[in-house]
Amino acid sequence: YFDWLTVGSGLEISGTSITSTMANSTVGDILQSFADTERASAGTSYVKIKEIQVPKTGTLRIKFDLKSSGGGNTNGRIYRNAVAVGTVQVDSDAVYTTYSEDISGWTVGDLCQLYIQEVAVAGAAKNFRIYEAVPIDYIVNTD
Repeated sequence: YFDWLTVGSGLEISGTSITSTMANSTVGDILQSFADTERASAGTSYVKIKEIQVPKTGTLRIKFDLKSSGGGNTNGRIYRNAVAVGTVQVDSDAVYTTYSEDISGWTVGDLCQLYIQEVAVAGAAKNFRIYEAVPIDYIVNTD
């Protein structure tokens, strides 16, 4: 018979315990998860518009497209569990620009989030994507 000992800790097969350790995430260029829907916001404070649950520990390459509707700046920033961890990316173009960051310190169950802020006008983001070296399934919470 098969029996999971505890979530993520190991597997018991006919009374024999087998433990398995999933390798840490390492930066790479294999697309792992995406939330590509365009989302817009017109608020002056940061607003969460994207969220993906992380299934393992390590470093991720995170990319997103950001644009302003013209006449002002739109800021985009990566958050982990509602705490800012990425660099503020500033866009003033009315066309999409892709931003990329490699961020370490992710653990199983963390929420990788994209927040945007409009300084003077409405802005939008799309193509929120996570990349790494080894394929694994991620859970998109907000597309």
